[in-house]
Amino acid sequence: MSTCALLADEVTAAGFRLAGVDVHVPDEADLAQRFERLCGEAQLVLVTAELAARLPPALLRKQQRATRTLVLVIADARGDVSPRRSALRCGDNWDGGMSLEGRELGLLRLVEEQRDAACRRILADAEQSARDILRQTHRKERAHLHRRVLEERARIHARIQAVEAERVTRERREQARSSAGILEQAWPLLQLGLQRRWETAEGRRRWLGRCLREALGSLPAGAWTLRHAPGWPVAEQQAAREQLTEALGVEPQLRSDPTIEAGLVIDSGGACLDGSLRGLLADRQRLEARLLALLAGETR
Repeated sequence: MSTCALLADEVTAAGFRLAGVDVHVPDEADLAQRFERLCGEAQLVLVTAELAARLPPALLRKQQRATRTLVLVIADARGDVSPRRSALRCGDNWDGGMSLEGRELGLLRLVEEQRDAACRRILADAEQSARDILRQTHRKERAHLHRRVLEERARIHARIQAVEAERVTRERREQARSSAGILEQAWPLLQLGLQRRWETAEGRRRWLGRCLREALGSLPAGAWTLRHAPGWPVAEQQAAREQLTEALGVEPQLRSDPTIEAGLVIDSGGACLDGSLRGLLADRQRLEARLLALLAGETR
């Protein structure tokens, strides 16, 4: 149902149309029918005095006295026919059968209905706006919370990694200190053990056998010179001389060297195989690594 409708000529209708009123410009044939239809659809029906004079007086009085729709006769834009003259032509009073109090009550009712409708629209718009704001706020807060959770997870993960790295570093440092202490104690023992091995006949036999096998596989053939630690028994020297003479076809020279604590050094044409105690212990880093590996294997 529309709020306000107007029955008027084209000139009057133009101004009301700009104001947003539902305007109708009927012809003579459908004037009464259009008027009666609008009275059933609109809350307020405005009729220019000229058109009101053309309506059946009984129909106009009936709709003016009805309480459902307020019917008002107004002057047209040209002022050709006034509302009072139109009412006189219809043989009715100026108030159209409706008292001033009734007109006031009708207008007040219309204003209240329009006010209530406007309030409902405003409240509905406000509620919709509030829902939209809540949804947007909820979405923003969820996104913010998600970012905070991710940041906190990343911070905790980084902290865990830092603590783990610190723990591993501390363990490695402690292990390094422990290994250094072990090696510091083990190195003199290794030297002493090799020294004692050279002092025994079985130890010298195995030591010499290993050195000669490596020399025969790597040094050039020819006149070899064997520099050995003092105190090597003559019988063992003779056995080594005979073995090498048979292998090389040339008798080697054997010479005692006081700088050698244990073992021997074999020279051949500028090449050298150092099988002395000092030569065996020359690569200390590799020997310490192997020693730690052996100790680790024993502790498993």
